[in-house]
Amino acid sequence: MAVVWVRTYGSLSSYSVEEDVGKGDGAPLVFQGRRVKVGEVFPRLHIPEEAVSFVAINGAKAAKDAWVTDGDKVAIFPLVAGG
Repeated sequence: MAVVWVRTYGSLSSYSVEEDVGKGDGAPLVFQGRRVKVGEVFPRLHIPEEAVSFVAINGAKAAKDAWVTDGDKVAIFPLVAGG
């Protein structure tokens, strides 16, 4: 079993479960197995993958197909538009 701490930012904050847990490290998501790909986090929070600009694992930018393991902290950032 892997517990991954997830925090969303910007327009993706509405997909967060953090309001139930508090800010800080984010909210825990529990997965079967010892590791999962970070892209498996998106459907658990109902986040469309195309809405994600990039992710960070334990503070370092990571690919959407990177592996996360028990205790990792995942930050999910949205696409940004401007003019």
